[in-house]
Amino acid sequence: MTDGCEVKSKELQPSSSEILMLMVRNYVKSSSNTDNEATIRFRSPYLQTTKHDAREDAVALIVENLHQRGFPPWAAYAIAYSLVDIKANELNTGEVPFDENNYSAIDATVWCREVIHHLNIYLSNLVNNSVPLPKTQIISDQLLYSYCAQKNRRSKMEDRAVLLPSLSIIEPTKGDCRDHDSFFAVFDGHNGVDCANYASSHFARCLIDNAQYAVDHIENIMKNAFIKLDKRLTARCKNEHIKGGTTAVCAFLRARKHLCVGWCGDSAVAVLRKDTVRTLSSAHSPDVPEEVRRIEEAGGMVVPIQGELRVNGILNLTRSLGDIDGRPMISSEPDVLSFDLDNSEYLLLLSCDGVWDSLSEQAVYSHVAQFVRKNSQENYGKLAEFIVDRAREAGATDNLTLICVFLRPVEDLWKLFIAET
Repeated sequence: MTDGCEVKSKELQPSSSEILMLMVRNYVKSSSNTDNEATIRFRSPYLQTTKHDAREDAVALIVENLHQRGFPPWAAYAIAYSLVDIKANELNTGEVPFDENNYSAIDATVWCREVIHHLNIYLSNLVNNSVPLPKTQIISDQLLYSYCAQKNRRSKMEDRAVLLPSLSIIEPTKGDCRDHDSFFAVFDGHNGVDCANYASSHFARCLIDNAQYAVDHIENIMKNAFIKLDKRLTARCKNEHIKGGTTAVCAFLRARKHLCVGWCGDSAVAVLRKDTVRTLSSAHSPDVPEEVRRIEEAGGMVVPIQGELRVNGILNLTRSLGDIDGRPMISSEPDVLSFDLDNSEYLLLLSCDGVWDSLSEQAVYSHVAQFVRKNSQENYGKLAEFIVDRAREAGATDNLTLICVFLRPVEDLWKLFIAET
């Protein structure tokens, strides 16, 4: 090979450990005082956690903190799980089985600060070589995605999302059969962000926490995850007096070949094929006759309030996670469907209603085509933002969240629309 060639041999590529250490050094260098100042500025996202939730709450807290500093998921989760194991006694982050009758509360206003404090010390120790780097692995051919979330005209951002191209980074010591399994989700909170926060922090763990994970049908795995999450969230809502709720739309991909989607509420999931976008989900709303019948049989009613149908005159959804004061009329049971991917699917799209109610399927398809024709493949990460901007221009006022997962190589999508031109 001649000098100056840009193609590098595999041996010359930086290892995951080298990449991780570089990010850690940059984090520590950019922190003016990792022991005090950064922790003082931190504000707890909730008032209390409990011992059976503390592990995943801490992981979510650490991952969010590192994500804001530019850490990719594989690096952020590796650090998070290493830290919660090392500091299990100090932070109450050991494995504690869920027991709805045993709620051991922890003051999160103090505990969350301690988590971030220990994170800063841990990262400094990594730089000083006083603790070993956690084991990491970059899945080289993992699914690529584009993600955008905007508060828009609302006073608060109540949407949350989960972006896991490889499920192997969740509890990485518990098996290696998940390298090519993926999970993506959007949770659209209402009456507060508490339930969306909880669901985004715990759903993936509920998904893999299944003794039959490797052999069970993907629909059963998805349904069981919803059941587990609902039980845990219900306990949290009862003990913390949380009145809000959240929609959920989740996508579980096994071995890049099998797709299962589950949803509860009016968030949407769709696929883009060669000539169309097809919505896979159907909204759980008070204008659906089957939902009205179920609500009435449960002792509730659907009434119009200022021109909008609402369950018992309160909620404009018929299914959600949380909303425990609306049970059983407000159901937490998801709809689930699955199918094998046949290579006709280019994109998987998960969206809150703010985006999907503002754009038709044809409009989404046209916006994808427009983006591809105006941008190079290297800008694929901006696709979701482009579509979200079009939803806002169409008059959307709600929070806006969209995930676009590339089910085929990025270049295939470009070839599709460039060929049409």
